[in-house]
Amino acid sequence: ADGFADVGTMLGAKFISSGETEILRSVFHRLLALGLFSGVAFSIVFFLLSSEIESVFTNNTETKKALASIWPLVAAMQIVNSLVFVYDGLIYATASWSYVRNVMLIGCLLWFIPSVFVATSLFRSLLSIWVAKAGLNVFRFVAAAY
Repeated sequence: ADGFADVGTMLGAKFISSGETEILRSVFHRLLALGLFSGVAFSIVFFLLSSEIESVFTNNTETKKALASIWPLVAAMQIVNSLVFVYDGLIYATASWSYVRNVMLIGCLLWFIPSVFVATSLFRSLLSIWVAKAGLNVFRFVAAAY
């Protein structure tokens, strides 16, 4: 999805500067569709090949147990993550840096930091931290789509 974001940034900036808004809109929609497709594909691969993917990185039983606690969330979030990354590229093409700053600041202050605080204070679980990160990306997706 990062590659689609890069293409969105480059082509988006080109079409914005040349005033070709219809082509820009078409490229944005196509890149979002490709991002969605790649997110779904990676999510399916993560679900189907979880043991094989984990084994590439570790054979440690305790580490695999920790990964098993977060793996369904990580796999499911590939869809949202891919769309967030594509949206990032499209937003960067418009040079809307204050918008990006504000979304990240609001998302971090209202969701991520409080969630991590609660996770480390009460639950002390790896899953809680990943839920905080997933929530931040869901917030970023909603803000970008809006």
